[in-house]
Amino acid sequence: METRPAKKICIRKFRRSWLDENIFKGWLAENDNKAWCKICNISLKCSRYNLSRHAESASHIDNVNSVNVEIDTSVEETELSHSDEVKRVKIKLSAFFAEHNIAFCTVDHLIPLLKNICVRSKAVQDVTLSRTKCTRIVKNVIAKISKFSVLIDKSTDISDTKLLCILVKYVSPVNKKVVTQLFALLPLDASNCSADNLYKVFKKYFAFYEHELHRATYPDVYLVEKVLRRKGDKVYVKWLGFDGSHNSWIHKNNVV
Repeated sequence: METRPAKKICIRKFRRSWLDENIFKGWLAENDNKAWCKICNISLKCSRYNLSRHAESASHIDNVNSVNVEIDTSVEETELSHSDEVKRVKIKLSAFFAEHNIAFCTVDHLIPLLKNICVRSKAVQDVTLSRTKCTRIVKNVIAKISKFSVLIDKSTDISDTKLLCILVKYVSPVNKKVVTQLFALLPLDASNCSADNLYKVFKKYFAFYEHELHRATYPDVYLVEKVLRRKGDKVYVKWLGFDGSHNSWIHKNNVV
């Protein structure tokens, strides 16, 4: 007699992303990796279909009304949802790898270690980050943000001349790595190297690059050098950093 193979039993686990859905907020909780209704005080199957049916059942609605529980479906601005918290962990880790030029292949070993250490952090336990995903986050998320940082320090060369050293740190659009380059060396007054004087020298030097810095910070905003003509609600302007061939008519309300 031929025996049939035993059927595989699929045991579904509780998904913490359900806690972020409005229909489950206020009453759904996790109990030993199972779904639990705090209002009805019963255990439920870990299935979104069954949970949705329970939320719409008459007994559940009566229990909610009887205990006068107000289910708040709003999310505070300062509180991140579980899914957003997981994304935040992924981006923070990827940025750390890029900033310190750490090989992405080590992320395959770091994530299991973090899960073993941070056993109480639900966000860390749900992080899935491989070297491929880490590379894509750096290239497609972090590198798309045109941000940079400036580092300054004073130094003295062999001729006893005091200099202000300016370094710029940014994500290279070529190789997607964090690069630190020397931007400028500015002479200082040896008799006055206070922090206030260093700031004045720094500010005066970067005033020359105001247009370039503005474009890096606000890539979709352009500076008007001069208004050449006016006609009704429109003005004919010359754009800062562009020649006369780019002069154009714009609405006066678009000029801030």
